[in-house]
Amino acid sequence: MKPQKTIKAVIFIIILVVSTSCSYKHIKKTLSPMEKTKVTVIGVAHNSKAGAMILTDNSEVYYIVGLNEWNNKFYEKKVKVSGYLNTENFKEEDLKNEKGEWVQGMVGDKRSILKAEWELVENK
Repeated sequence: MKPQKTIKAVIFIIILVVSTSCSYKHIKKTLSPMEKTKVTVIGVAHNSKAGAMILTDNSEVYYIVGLNEWNNKFYEKKVKVSGYLNTENFKEEDLKNEKGEWVQGMVGDKRSILKAEWELVENK
């Protein structure tokens, strides 16, 4: 291999490693506050346009980050979900695009569970 190609390959690898590590640090910084709030929630598993969610007996909704839908083993059954709580607040202004047109979305608090683990709850 020519020295010039070797140097380019080494520089490419260094850039790749540095950019990946920077991205990881950014994600870690973003996740740290959420990781301080561990929760366990019990409710019924449902699917929605926003993804898999559970509905508690108190009518609270929690979305499961990274899960698009429940499979048949969990769907519409009572589940216990543990993970880290993330709450986002969406305002009515968030439902308009750059042109001022209304778009589909939600208003209010969206509670999500990050790094979720779940299991079925036995009905007694």
